[in-house]
Parts: sequence; C-alpha cells; structure tokens
Amino acid sequence: MHSTTKYVGGHSDVLGGFVATNDDELAGTLRFHQFAIGAVPGPLDCYLLVRGLKTLGVRMDRHCSNARAVAAFLEGHPAVGRVYYPGLASHPGHEIAAAQMSDFGGMVSFTLASGTDVAKKVCESTTVFTLAESLGGVESLIELPSVMTHLSVAGSTLAPPDNLIRLSVGIEDIEDLIEDLAAALAL
Repeated sequence: MHSTTKYVGGHSDVLGGFVATNDDELAGTLRFHQFAIGAVPGPLDCYLLVRGLKTLGVRMDRHCSNARAVAAFLEGHPAVGRVYYPGLASHPGHEIAAAQMSDFGGMVSFTLASGTDVAKKVCESTTVFTLAESLGGVESLIELPSVMTHLSVAGSTLAPPDNLIRLSVGIEDIEDLIEDLAAALAL
C-alpha cells in the first residue's frame, strides 16, 4: 500500500493511495472489490496524480538536497539537541538507510536543547515553513508532534518528546529555508 496523497501528488491538493501485489488471487479479490464498490479515484484526482508523477523525480531531488542541507545546518546549531535524519552519518540508521535508499528523503526531525515552550515559539516563528500537519508537498512545513499529530498518545510511552520538531522540507530556495530556521532558533 502506498499513499499518493503525499509525495506522488506533491502539491497538497489530492487524496489517494494504491495497493500493488504480485499475488494473482489477491489481485483478483482487489479487482472484484474495486468493481463492486467503486473504490476508484475520480477523473480530477487521476489528473492531479498524473501531474504529480511527471515532476516526482525532480521534486524528490530537491526535497532530498534541501533536507540534507537543513539537517546539516541543524546538527551544527547550538540550540539544537539532536537531529533525526538518516542522511547524516551521525544517525544510528545511516548505514542501513544508505544501503537501502538512493537518497534520504525530505523529512527531518530534531529536538531542541531547551523545552516545550521554546519549541512552540520556534514552530510559530517561521515564515517560510508553514505550521501544519502534513508532509510531501512542495511547500515546507513545521510541526510540534506532541501537541499536533501525536496528541492522542500524550502521557503514554508512545508520546514523542515535547521538544521534538518535525519538518517536511519542501522545494523552496535552500538559503530561504535555512535563514527562516536560523531566525526562529535565535528567539
């Protein structure tokens, strides 16, 4: 299963997904359900997904190169505690990721050396990064998972650290992205 809502669509304007299999029996069952209940995207959704596929390669190149630069910037910043990005040699999963992936994606997470209040201020202070819950679009997004996407697990062992910030690094100019983060981290 794969979500086409994120990087495949790429423009935050379509919802979709697909299931692929090499099992003929399962494929037959899926085809039956698709025909019987109409689990198919509409024409506009298909158009938007085909549009996204046409630029997926060049967008992913830019997402990845921007994320590498953002991760390197964050790793050297004194306000940052730890950076989670498999493209960094310091990441514990770097060797496995390098063996399995042709590049490392556009998602970067990091903790701050200080706590939740500062993390909230950082997320609210960016101007290029938009405060939002999503990923994989051309625009850069910033979020605080503990009070946004993962609020339902607050207080449990599944809860992310309160000072963890997640970035979906878009395709904007890298200097603009780094300047935006530098200004927010300087608060």
